[in-house]
Order: sequence, then C-alpha cells, then structure tokens
Amino acid sequence: MDLAAIRYGIEHPSQSPGFVRAAKFEYAVKGVAYSLIGAIALLFAFGGGDSARGTRDGVGHVIVHPVGHMLLVVTGVALFVHAFWRLLEAGMDLRARGDTPKGIATRVAYAASGLVNFAVGVLALQVAYSPVSAGSGTRDWFGALLSAAPGRAVLIVLGFAAVAFGVHQIQKGWRERFLRDLRIGSILGQRRRRIIRAGRLGYVARGIALPIVGGFLLQAAIDGGMDRGAGVGGTLQAIVAQPFGAFMIGVVAFGLACYGVYEMLFAKYGRLVR
Repeated sequence: MDLAAIRYGIEHPSQSPGFVRAAKFEYAVKGVAYSLIGAIALLFAFGGGDSARGTRDGVGHVIVHPVGHMLLVVTGVALFVHAFWRLLEAGMDLRARGDTPKGIATRVAYAASGLVNFAVGVLALQVAYSPVSAGSGTRDWFGALLSAAPGRAVLIVLGFAAVAFGVHQIQKGWRERFLRDLRIGSILGQRRRRIIRAGRLGYVARGIALPIVGGFLLQAAIDGGMDRGAGVGGTLQAIVAQPFGAFMIGVVAFGLACYGVYEMLFAKYGRLVR
C-alpha cells in the first residue's frame, strides 16, 4: 500500500485518479439530465391535449405516458447525483478554489447550484408520482412557493439571475471562451471543429433558454399571487396557453438538450483537473 499516494490523494483530491473518474461520470450524468429535461419539456409542450380533459393536460400526459414517467424518474435521480457532486465540490473544495474571496464565492455558487438541482430533482419525482385526476393539478413545493410572499420573492431573484446568467452563457459560447476548459490541443481537423461547434451551440442555446426560463419564473411569481393553488403543472399550462407559449418551451427544450450533449462531450474532453 502506497501511503504517500493515499496521503497525496487526501490532501489534493482534485489531482487523484478517483476524482477524475468521478468527475467524468458526473458530467456525463449532468449531460443526460439536461437532455432528458429537454425531452420532458418537448413532451409537455407538444404531447398533451386540451387542458379541459383532466389527465390529458400537459402535465397529466407526461405523468401517465410510460416514457414521460420514466424520463421524470431518471431525471430526478440524475439531478440528485449532480446536486451531491456540487455540494462535495463546495464543501471539500475538490476543484482547489482556495479560501480567497473569489474562491469562497465560487464554492458558495457550487453549493447554491447543488441545492437548486436537488430541489428540481425533488420536483421531478414529486410530479412523476403525484396523482392526476380530472380538474386537479399537481400540488408541489413550487406551488407552496407561489402561495407565500417570501417564496415569490425567491422566484423573482431566481428569474433575474437566470436572465443574467443566460447572457453570460451566450457571450461564453459566441466568443468560444469555453475552449480554455477543454483538452483538445492535440485534436485537429473535422473532429476538432465538431467539438467546437457543439460547445458553441450548447452554450448559446442554453443562454437563449435561460432568459426564457427566467421570464417563466418572473411570470409565475407575479401570477402566483392571484392563483395561490397553482403548482408547476398549473404554471406550465398557463404558459403553454399563451401565444407562442408552446414554441417558447420548445426553444427551452432545444437549448437544454444541446447543452446536455455538450456536457457529455465535456466528460471526455473537459479539463477536469485545475
């Protein structure tokens, strides 16, 4: 047993082979989660029927559809894995960000991301296993947020944050700033161009999708004060009912799916060790 290697791995977790393998797995899982969320959004926006038909509304259609139910469950589990990894990155400083103000801020952002992903994972499972009947929607923690003023304030903050982060993602993708995070120096020709195009499309598409999601959250926060019984199902149905509502959800689905594909590529080509 190489005690020196074990000690080095404990003191420098981001340099250990185990960290690299775990990080590759986590990014692949993250990519799968984003792609599945995109698929669920498409199934919701274009797979449902008339909302007046009980279980044939968008959320009901997703829940009762075997593929939709499976997608929700797998997405929830994948988000739990991603959330757990983000919290590990924050608590154990796996990426060696350090204790500088910038490093602490980055680790706090990792922790916040983990909590958000955990909450969305809970929501996915809650929607997957919630009973759906005619004239009733799914009552979830999203609906609980809408029913309280502090919860709506949180949604407003998240909405504006999504818009700002979306703009940042568009800039990162358009200016190809993501290249610094990739290990493709030895890759040439068509293969390299495909990886770069996938990264550019993934970031720009995600950047377009996030402001739309932010707008959805802001609208939900505003309308939630009037419809306190609305959960995620009622909110999404209200969005789809608007002009171009299904189209906007389709854009979000495409953006998230594109970013998911890039994250799966990142699991192979990403610079995982700082």
